Amino acid sequence: MPELEAIREVWLHHWSRFCFLSDLIQFFTQIGQMCNLGNLIMSGIPSNFPADCFSLMNPLDHLQKLHLIFGCLSGQLNKMLNGLQKPLETLVINGCRLTENDITYLSQSIRATRLKELILCSNNLSQMVPGPLEVLLGEVSGTLQHLNLRSCRFTEMSNPSLPKLLELAAYSLLSNEASAISALEEFTVNLFPPLLTAAFAKGHEKALKALVQAWPFPFLRLGSLIVQWPKQDSLQAVLDGLEDFPAHGAYPRRSELRVLDLTLNFDQVQSKKVSEALAMFPFWLPSTVKAPMPQAMVKSNSEEDTRRGPKKLWEPVELHIDLFLRVPFKFDPFLSGLLTKVKQSGGSLRLCCRKLHIEEMPFNSLVGILKTLELDFMQELEVFDWFQALSEQRLFATQLGRICNLRSLKLAYYHWAFSPVSEQSSSYFLSQLSKLGHLQKLHLSYSYLSGNLHQVLSCLQSPLHALEICSCTLLNTDIIYLSQSLHVTCLKKLDLSGNDLSYMVPGSLETLLEKISGTLQHLNLNHCQLKDAHLSAILPALRHFSWLHYLGLSDNPISQASLLSLLEHTAGLMELKQVLYPIPVECCTYLHGLSWGPVNKDKMYQVQAEIQNLLQAVQRADMQWRPHCPSPCP
Repeated sequence: MPELEAIREVWLHHWSRFCFLSDLIQFFTQIGQMCNLGNLIMSGIPSNFPADCFSLMNPLDHLQKLHLIFGCLSGQLNKMLNGLQKPLETLVINGCRLTENDITYLSQSIRATRLKELILCSNNLSQMVPGPLEVLLGEVSGTLQHLNLRSCRFTEMSNPSLPKLLELAAYSLLSNEASAISALEEFTVNLFPPLLTAAFAKGHEKALKALVQAWPFPFLRLGSLIVQWPKQDSLQAVLDGLEDFPAHGAYPRRSELRVLDLTLNFDQVQSKKVSEALAMFPFWLPSTVKAPMPQAMVKSNSEEDTRRGPKKLWEPVELHIDLFLRVPFKFDPFLSGLLTKVKQSGGSLRLCCRKLHIEEMPFNSLVGILKTLELDFMQELEVFDWFQALSEQRLFATQLGRICNLRSLKLAYYHWAFSPVSEQSSSYFLSQLSKLGHLQKLHLSYSYLSGNLHQVLSCLQSPLHALEICSCTLLNTDIIYLSQSLHVTCLKKLDLSGNDLSYMVPGSLETLLEKISGTLQHLNLNHCQLKDAHLSAILPALRHFSWLHYLGLSDNPISQASLLSLLEHTAGLMELKQVLYPIPVECCTYLHGLSWGPVNKDKMYQVQAEIQNLLQAVQRADMQWRPHCPSPCP
């Protein structure tokens, strides 16, 4: 018979040999004398097993691993573990019909305070989330390295708390980053998103890089994580994972990643934490338009995955990001590194910018960035620069003509060259503009277009849905051309703010408004020098805007009486919900068409009160009328 002190491991399987309770008591008494026992495995535990026998094992100071496999321990776990004096490192309880009381006891027991490995397979734990299982995982998260909850009847359909459970499991696993990385091939795909979230939150850079290299979905969206935890090191670790994907066979699960999306959707832009993220990444332009990509962070799109098939070894990875670039962008190490990485990737990384805003940048830097981007992906471009040199205009025009899928173009302070001396440069720019066959929105501001609007609009092949021509010193001939162009048939938004339209009423402005009344939803005529007589002249046309949602008339010297008349005439436009009206001339001084000086508070109170009373009278409480400047009224 071996010396009991020398035994390190005991595996008990044949329970039929213990015919009497006295035999079990004698056996466990002997186990209690195995003072160096480190691993105890009990398999096939009978339903009538007297759990009190574990109290005979009190002397086992070196026991670190306990395996209880396939048995009926319902409600008896406390009796079994109470006999142990020190915390365990490994606890395996498989197929033992554990109850909520068992899991609750385990979460409160000193035996679980140092667990590195916890396996609870083949127990029905689906009713313990939310509840004791979450508590248990929270307690062991600081030490746990290995967690297995296979066949515990968790399903997203039957248990909406599964994402929370996976999150807790992820935090537990990452308490030992090296072990988690080495075990990636064993994880189910559902565990990857919470693992990535946990790694991003805790700054586990090595884990982030490894997760990207083994990512099992085509899409990976990080916008919400960047807003919540704006850390450059974490984002850099993700990009480092794109540098060199493991060779085929290095990981059993090769990365399926095709799109790394760093854009924000509308809800994320409204988040309170977005300002901190933008301060950390000043080049990052959040978009108010939701990206068309599926939310792969939640689950993969199985239909899309099946249609596109597995990722090929040579298929590049797309980096989606909206950029706000201005001097001194080159001093930002992350952005500079990102651009360098894309240039040096040999085509394996494609920088896809859906929306790009550029202002006051060195021209060479601008052209360099445009050459780095995948121009056929870009949908919105905003440029605030002069480009006075004809050579600069030509180079910019060449790049612009290559953005074949551009939907929206905004040019501010652009130096249009329509003089005979620079006619060739102008013609070349317009020829490139004509290539934008998908352009739907055009914004031109703070540029001199007097009498030349037809040259810009006539080169467009398709009608625009939105046209904004602000502070461009438009002439009557420009408005006449616009009213006769193909664009009036489809316009949903028109902004002519900052142009003097007073001498076009009566006349071309009325004609234009009549032409677009059937489709327009948003109309801005702010700071257009319109007075009472002008407003009265265009009221008949405004009454036909059946689809109008928004009307802006700020900074026009109009009286209180004309404003009330406007309300009466537009009350029948049931789609009209917002009106931005000017401070009436009775309440402030106008200078060069702009409201100037202090607002008479008493008179402004009266104006607002009359507007509200009239809205009630015409039963349009759903229509919001607000003055242009912050109201002095509460």
